[in-house]
Amino acid sequence: MMARGNFDRIMLQRSQFGPMMGLSLIAVSIYWILLNHAVEFSSPNQVSFLISTVPLLSSLLAWPLLHERITRLKSVGLILGLVGAALIFSEGGIEVVFTSKDILGKVAAICASLCWSIYMLISRKLISSKKIKPDCLTFNSFLLASPVLLAVSLLFPRVGDRVITINATFGLLWLGIFVSAGGY
Repeated sequence: MMARGNFDRIMLQRSQFGPMMGLSLIAVSIYWILLNHAVEFSSPNQVSFLISTVPLLSSLLAWPLLHERITRLKSVGLILGLVGAALIFSEGGIEVVFTSKDILGKVAAICASLCWSIYMLISRKLISSKKIKPDCLTFNSFLLASPVLLAVSLLFPRVGDRVITINATFGLLWLGIFVSAGGY
């Protein structure tokens, strides 16, 4: 979009800046921070399963917040999706997903899933009310979250047993700003 010079499609109006900043904090910054901590404290299989609860959480939150009905068909689809995800991520051993070990990682993953669910509901409401275009919402959510994520990575350069170097930080900035945002 930027490469084609369509800046007017992604520019925020002054009244949109506050809500977009909130969305970018919830969905991008907090989500990714929680997700990284979840993987640090729990296994990737368990975290993947818990993140796959986004559709379930979104449906449960859409009921009181957006007044959407949870139909029988939607319920069956959600249950089948969760069971399928559990089987895939547990590699057939369902007890691997449902253990009490690594509770901090699991709580972080559930909170990350909740953040993304809230983002989906708010963004859907904004898009359906024609207050913002989908491409503008996505672009600005990630753009506004970039400084927060950069600050967190500089304040906490050690993640688990990995050290985030200045070269890795600039590499991520290059990929995030020029490749992703510029190509978008």
